[in-house]
Amino acid sequence: MQDTSESENDRKDILIADLTVQNKNLMEQNEILSRLVLDLQETVKLLQDEINRLKGQKSRPKFPPANLNNGN
Repeated sequence: MQDTSESENDRKDILIADLTVQNKNLMEQNEILSRLVLDLQETVKLLQDEINRLKGQKSRPKFPPANLNNGN
């Protein structure tokens, strides 16, 4: 009877290890896809600006980065 309990524990440990590996892989894929989405969003903005420029329309205003260290 103890052999059954040990084998069940072994199977649970293997499943947990497998799930941990799968979780790590999914998190890495999520990070890659998140970066890809951000890159594609930036590309879309640039292409929209180029289309507007070619049509003779105004592009988005370019704001300088905020300087939070200034204390203003």
